[in-house]
Amino acid sequence: MRKDLHKLMIAVGTLLLMPAMTWADEPAKTATFEDLTLAENSHWNGPDMNGVEEEGLYGDTQKQGGFVSGGFRFANNYSLDWGSWSGFSYSNSTATTGVSYTDDQWNSCVGHGVNGSSNYAVFYEDAYAPMTVTVLNSSEGEVVSGFYITNAAMTVNAFLNGDGMTAGAFGQGDFFLLTITGDNDEEVEFYLADYRSENAAEHYYVRDWRWVDLTSLGRVKELTFSLKSSRANSWGYTTPLYFCMDDMGGVKPDHEGPITTAIAGTGMEVAPVAVYGLDGAKRNGLQRGVNVVRYADGSTRTILK
Repeated sequence: MRKDLHKLMIAVGTLLLMPAMTWADEPAKTATFEDLTLAENSHWNGPDMNGVEEEGLYGDTQKQGGFVSGGFRFANNYSLDWGSWSGFSYSNSTATTGVSYTDDQWNSCVGHGVNGSSNYAVFYEDAYAPMTVTVLNSSEGEVVSGFYITNAAMTVNAFLNGDGMTAGAFGQGDFFLLTITGDNDEEVEFYLADYRSENAAEHYYVRDWRWVDLTSLGRVKELTFSLKSSRANSWGYTTPLYFCMDDMGGVKPDHEGPITTAIAGTGMEVAPVAVYGLDGAKRNGLQRGVNVVRYADGSTRTILK
């Protein structure tokens, strides 16, 4: 009887330990941002009152904190003195215009989250604060699948109408580039606007939700985000340093390219600019067999004829 009781106690103890062990080994849950509460057409940009209070570079009092969605923590910095912020915020704004730094910082160029969801994250870069996403509940880190991305309305306005500090709209040679760096120093680059080609038909900016694959980074515990623009002056980049994110750690779509092919707000379809064979040779049009079609927004699709 005593022996049986001992075995039962061991079994119960093992069962009690199993959830903690399994939780540590589970992949991080997708950050959909739908688990964060917002009033209609609003946003949160800080402060995290549980964050660490620090003195800013210019003597203001700041809160270094963040928020959690799914299995990830998103860094946020907020100046208590100036009401300014950087890092990550989240929004459910449906507006798609971006002119005012007071009112329009939290507008995407799409007007909703991926697949029509309400909430999405908005990133704004500041050189004086951490621009990171941390993988939670995994001491060894994990391979992060990726996330969906689109441009903020503020950046689209700069691409099309200029930024007010450098001359004119984006033209040949211009670009807006996001670099994601793992804590293992591996990097992934993604162009939010690319006008570098001498062929104007190949110029594009991202205007819908696109997938950014991060699996090439390998196992990571932290990701750092950094934006770079061809437009700059002596003070730094003049393009507004924003982008919008959704479904961090989600499922990669079963096709390459945008979630929708219509150009936001116009009803126009994105035009094909080139057709290639599987050998990489450029074709004059669709041919019998497998065709790789590149569109003006930089996406590609495989078409079988």
